[in-house]
Amino acid sequence: MKALRSVFFFAAASAACFADNSVKRGIARTARVFVALFSVLFVVAEAMDLLG
Repeated sequence: MKALRSVFFFAAASAACFADNSVKRGIARTARVFVALFSVLFVVAEAMDLLG
């Protein structure tokens, strides 16, 4: 599960690079969705590791 947490963390961090207002509007919106998605998955994986 630790490897999965790091994958979610780096996916969220790399998507955050494109979530800036300086890129096209559609790309920024999609990147924000991916940041939210991977952040939630990271939190769930972290909680599973702590509780399990």
